[in-house]
Amino acid sequence: MKKCLIALLMAFWGLLAWPQILFSQSDFEHNLSKNNANKIILLGEWKAGDIGKWGQIINSEGIYEYGFALLSRGSFLDGQAWFGIRDNDINEFEGWIRQKYGLDNRATWIALETGDNIILSGVETPGPGEFLESLEKFQIMTTSKLLRAFLRENPDHIDARTDLLKEVRRRALQQLSTATEDLDLETDLRTWGVLADETDKLFNSNWMGVDLGFF
Repeated sequence: MKKCLIALLMAFWGLLAWPQILFSQSDFEHNLSKNNANKIILLGEWKAGDIGKWGQIINSEGIYEYGFALLSRGSFLDGQAWFGIRDNDINEFEGWIRQKYGLDNRATWIALETGDNIILSGVETPGPGEFLESLEKFQIMTTSKLLRAFLRENPDHIDARTDLLKEVRRRALQQLSTATEDLDLETDLRTWGVLADETDKLFNSNWMGVDLGFF
């Protein structure tokens, strides 16, 4: 009886451990793809000031329109195996990224497009002009262009129309925050007119269930 009890306990603990062993790989995939946007992933330890430089790059003129998310170790670590990478697995996770994209061990960052295809990677942080030139060279589409292309084929897709409205609002607020003087009439209409137009399109469609926190 004692041996049977021990065997049952061992089997029980084996079942508990099995999902964790199996889940580590899909955990990596999940954490890479859960941010459905163009993204910059910083590999290794980064100082706050250096992360800030990347923030300035992705918010600079021209690059801002691509809607890059900036992800570092803190973006993946939340201490929960099912929803984030465990602290002691972060090196393995970054090793998995390097292997997946064939990165040199010296690489400190990688840029991925929405579908998690690689755009660029590097060791040194590029300047805004250099980075923008690379995006244009590889014909990477901005977030708004991707959404508009999708909506041409799926005009009634409520989530895509909602995302487009959020994107044009984000760009309008960015324009406002960086302006050093009042916008001229043409710029003002181009900035806020697009937002008004997309708002009108959304609420003239089947908008029930729309999640727009800013309203």
